[in-house]
Formats: sequence, structure tokens, C-alpha cells
Amino acid sequence: MSVRKMFVAVLIGCCLAALAAGALLIVGFKQEPVLCHIVFLVALNLLFGIMYVHKALIRSPFTDIVIVMLLFFTLYAVAYPLDDLLGSIQDISEEQLLDNLQIFSLANLCLVAGMFIAGCFMKSPRRNNETTQPENASSLAAGLTYPFLFWPALIVLFIGACIMIYDFSRLGGWSVIGISNRMNNFQAQRQLEGLSLPWKSIMSSAMLMLALSIWGKWQFRFFLVLVFSFSLFYFMGLGSRSIILSTFLPSLGVLIAKGFIPLNRRLNLLFFITLLLLLSPLFSAVRLSLMEGIPLSALPAKYWSFSAGETGSSFQVTMDITATNTYPEADATYTTAVAYVLPAAVYKAAFGHAKPKNLGDWYVWYFYPYIYGEGGGRGFSPVAQAWMNGQYSGVMIVFFIIGFLTMRMTRGRLLQYVCLPLVILFQRSSFHAVMSELLFNLAFIGCIMLLAAIMRSQHIRRQPAHSRMPQIMV
Repeated sequence: MSVRKMFVAVLIGCCLAALAAGALLIVGFKQEPVLCHIVFLVALNLLFGIMYVHKALIRSPFTDIVIVMLLFFTLYAVAYPLDDLLGSIQDISEEQLLDNLQIFSLANLCLVAGMFIAGCFMKSPRRNNETTQPENASSLAAGLTYPFLFWPALIVLFIGACIMIYDFSRLGGWSVIGISNRMNNFQAQRQLEGLSLPWKSIMSSAMLMLALSIWGKWQFRFFLVLVFSFSLFYFMGLGSRSIILSTFLPSLGVLIAKGFIPLNRRLNLLFFITLLLLLSPLFSAVRLSLMEGIPLSALPAKYWSFSAGETGSSFQVTMDITATNTYPEADATYTTAVAYVLPAAVYKAAFGHAKPKNLGDWYVWYFYPYIYGEGGGRGFSPVAQAWMNGQYSGVMIVFFIIGFLTMRMTRGRLLQYVCLPLVILFQRSSFHAVMSELLFNLAFIGCIMLLAAIMRSQHIRRQPAHSRMPQIMV
């Protein structure tokens, strides 16, 4: 069966399944409206994901930006309503829950529509007769290997580690390191005046470039040692899952594409379980247990609900935002988000007014001042920010554009891997935070490539003229 015929068959199957799901939704909406919305959202993303996997011939569903977007949007959208359905939480009216679930369903529908429209303008990869992988898979792996980036990336990684150590020393040294001191770290960051140091972006970019440079087993083993060491520190020293994901998920995608991590069903399942554990209430419960010195068995039942982990915050933020029409001192515009990467002094000089609070900080400052005073936060929500920029029309336009751009990024090798962790960060952050992270990552990647070009040019100059070989430009 040709790819075109398979795509048509899958599309027809998806349409029939969608019609059947729609009929069930209409019948059951009056009796179980929350459950019907959850089923609709999950079914839509699942069906489109299956169709996309058959069409795109991806190497791993968990290192593809479209699948990651669909998976994590689903998790963040249904966790809180599912807890309400199971009776784990009972602090919200069903009317408010349904209103916000409808907003998330609308956002999801427009997200998938944007992906579908973008996919219609893109050519499908062709199959070989002997394999189910794209016929250019070997050339893809070759195109992701740049040995000359090894030492520049390692140098920048060392610089990033030094900046990280300096950042901790100015925040308070050992008093802000460790899971039990996590809140001290947040308070010190909020109270400290001056520029924040982007060591996270430096190290994430350096690890990605290091993964691109790997060409042999010893480099791969050395890289695994770095991954294990930094992951252990990020968990025990910072209690942060987001840094673990943002630092290593792009590198994982590159190594899978290059064939250093041969995938099978068991390994795909292992990656999926690992991601779920990082986002699950188990991670949050273990972290809280270590912070407070409380046994896991003594934690209240609410800490074990689906929304108690990473995935519940976005829905709660959206409920608070949609419950009011005024947002004093908040700047939710997307133009501000693009310029938010500028330092506060430069921003004020350029725009004539002080740099506004990040929407995540503004949210806890306005809705939960006691959490803000303790240095804590709850993140933000892309659905809430879209709502602040036009309510229903804002949600529709923003998520259609996001879906369209997400699908288009699958044709970019490096950009897709750079944006993989940002897709996860996007689910519980403002566009300000996502754009700043993206611009920082691209800037430091550019610095590493510039350093590589300088080092290679110096190496070429030291070689005798007769021994010089044609070089590949950065």
C-alpha cells in the first residue's frame, strides 16, 4: 500500500472515529459533561497523533515535537478535570470547571487544525522497500554529526558550570542548595537585585552541541557520565524536573536520530514512563517529603492526585484568569514577550517604562500574595495568556498559529531539538518565559558555533599548506 493510500485510509478512519465520538458526546453530554469533554480531547489528540505517526515515519514518538506537543497538552488539560471527576478535589463548581474545559477543548481543536493545515503543505517522507524508516535516515544521521563542535561545546559547558557555581554563591551558597533549601533559593532569586544569570540556557545549549559532536563510543560514554552527574545534581541540589528536561531532552533527540540509542518498543515505553514519573505527583511528593522531612506515607491524599504534580497548575491558573476581567499591572501582549529577554535597564531605556513582571510572577503576586512573599510560584498557562489577549478569539488565533508553527518545525533538524523542551515548558509558562529561553538558547548555540569556527581557522593556519584538506564550513 502506498503512503498516499495509507494516509487516506487513516484519515477516513479518523473521520469515522471522530463522528462516532461526536455521537457519543451528544448522547452523554447531559449526563457526564466533564467526562465527555475529557474523552473528546483525548480522542482528538490520539487520532491525529496516530495519523501523523503513519504519515511522518518518525524514529521515536517521544522525541518528535508534534507528538510531544499533543501528549503534554493532553496531560495538562485533563489532569485537573480528571481529579474532579474522581472526587480527589472538590473546591470548584462544575459550571466553572466546564467553562474552562470548553476553553481548553477549543484551544486543542485549533492546535490540531493548525497542525493539519501545515501538514497539507508539506511533502511526506518516502519509504524504502526494505525498511519502515524514511529513505534519507542515514543522511539525517550524517547531517547531525559535527566533530569540530566537541571542544568548543565542552569549553562553553565548563563556563556554564562556573557561572552556575557563582550564581549559587551570590544567592547564599550552601543555604540555597539541596531540596530542603528549595524555597530559600526561590526567595533569594526574587529578592536579589541585578541581572539573572542564564547558566541554564548555556548548559542546555552546550549539551545539545556536545551531542551533535559525538562520533564514537568514548564520546558517547563520556556524554552519558555528564548526563547522569548533572541530572543527579539537578534533582538532589535543586529539586527541579524542568531543568532536567530542558537540558537533556534535545540531546536525547539528537542521539536517537544519530543511531546511538537504538529504539524498540521497550525503550520507547521506558522513555514514556520516565517522562510520566517526572511529571507525576510521585516526583512532587518525594520532593516535598525531602523538603519537609515528612514520610511519604504521612502525606495527605490530595498530594497524590493527578493535578498535584506538574500537570495541574495550568488549568488552575486559567480558572483564576477567566474568573476576572481586570488584570492590573499585567502585560500579557506577545510583543512584550519578544522584548522580555532584554535586561531591565535596557528595556526601560528602549521603551521608556519599567520592565513588567513576568506573568508567572505577576500571577502569584496578584492572586496569591502569600505564596509570592515566600518566593514560591505556580507557573502560568498559555491558554490563560491567549484568553487575556482576546478571550475566545484570542485562544483560537493563538493556538492555530502555534499548531501551524509546530508542524512546520518538524522539517528543521536543529530547531526541532532546541524547541523540544520548550514545548513542555510552554504548557505551564507564559510566552515571555518561552521566548526568552528560546532566544537565549539560539544565542549561545551561535556563540558555540562561532568559537568552533575560530578554533578551526586557527588550526588550519598552523597546518603546512600542502597538508591542508578542504574543510566543511560551520
